[in-house]
Amino acid sequence: MEELSSKVEKTIRNHTALAMGAAIVPVPVADVVAISAIELDMLRAISKIYGKDLRDDLGKQIIGIAVAATVGGGIWGAILKLIPGIGSAAGGAIQMTVAGTICYALGYAYKSYVESDGVFDPEKFKAEMIYNMKSAKETVKKMKNEMKKKGAPPKEPQAT
Repeated sequence: MEELSSKVEKTIRNHTALAMGAAIVPVPVADVVAISAIELDMLRAISKIYGKDLRDDLGKQIIGIAVAATVGGGIWGAILKLIPGIGSAAGGAIQMTVAGTICYALGYAYKSYVESDGVFDPEKFKAEMIYNMKSAKETVKKMKNEMKKKGAPPKEPQAT
């Protein structure tokens, strides 16, 4: 189980980096579509690692819960992206942090759900996601600093 957990943690980190990269796209709606696709891919990858299937309806419900649990977090970044030049850069920086934090917290909440082998409870999942937000913020801050030092874009998720 520890080996599976390690693979899942790497998957969460890789997808978080991808979501952060997608967030800097200067087109306001395009980033949301890309980030949602990355998050759904992460949920599928986690399910696959644990040998489980992710039903499409459950995946969409989980993404919806993630959005509802964090609504408002990226609104200022999206608004700033509407301002050409500096607004796009500032909005992208805000969105990068928000997207990474949400993706990371979502990944760990889903990991807990899959490991529990329980029935999906939306309220419990939302609470788990909110619980993971603090560590997610700290991790994303570190990831942003690592990316700045390396000057490299986020890596593609590794095949699992």
